Amino acid sequence: MPWSICGFGTEYFGQRELQPDGSYVTTEFLTALGFPLLPLGSQRIRDVGPASFGPGGVG
Repeated sequence: MPWSICGFGTEYFGQRELQPDGSYVTTEFLTALGFPLLPLGSQRIRDVGPASFGPGGVG
C-alpha cells in the first residue's frame, strides 16, 4: 500500500493491461519530492471507491 509524507515515500504510477472488471496493472515507486526514483514492484489492482466502515458506511 503506497504512503508518503511531504512527497517522500511510495506511490503508484501508470496503468496497463486494463481488464473489463476495471482492474489494471500499476507499478509502485519509491518517491522523493513526488518524483518516482526506484520501481519497487508491479501489481494488479481494482479501484472500488471510497472505503466504508460498518453499517451505512459510517466511519
